[in-house]
Amino acid sequence: MSSLSTLVLTRFAIAFWASERRLRLEERCQEYAKIVAAWAIMHIVDIWRSLRIDLLSLFEALQQETKTIGEFYAKFCDLAYQAFAIGSEYSNSKLVRKVIRSSPERFNIKVTTIKEAKDIDFMRIDKLIGSLQTFEINLEEAKKGKPKSEKNITFYMVEKVPTKQSIIIKKMQEQLAILTQGFNKMEKK
Repeated sequence: MSSLSTLVLTRFAIAFWASERRLRLEERCQEYAKIVAAWAIMHIVDIWRSLRIDLLSLFEALQQETKTIGEFYAKFCDLAYQAFAIGSEYSNSKLVRKVIRSSPERFNIKVTTIKEAKDIDFMRIDKLIGSLQTFEINLEEAKKGKPKSEKNITFYMVEKVPTKQSIIIKKMQEQLAILTQGFNKMEKK
């Protein structure tokens, strides 16, 4: 072999080796890119899960925080909007169930009544909140010691002066009573 062919062969071998190495590096880079992408996705999913868990704990913490149903519902709506922002959409029935589950303890009686009396899967959330607000008002009135209505109704007995028509009606009622008694006696025989 001549020195020219050895030189060409050597250069060809070096070029082949370099291209092999470059291909291996590209494969490694592609694998690394896949790993980085998978890691980023896992990180995003982890953040999303932690946000959902935080929201769930906030839903449950509503029980202790609120003083009135109005405040409770305002915070509840805020949390529902936050959940929507991170991609968790809740149907009406799921929202109703969350309200029932996270409503303050003083509403346990009303919540139990609603669960037993109505199908909560088809209940609208505004009707539920309205019912709870009515119950809250009644609770406040009971705590104040005021009855629901403060009207005093007094019945007076007034002696009526008999008129001609009332006398006729009274006689007819007496005759009807005698007739009914006679009919009952005949029926027994």
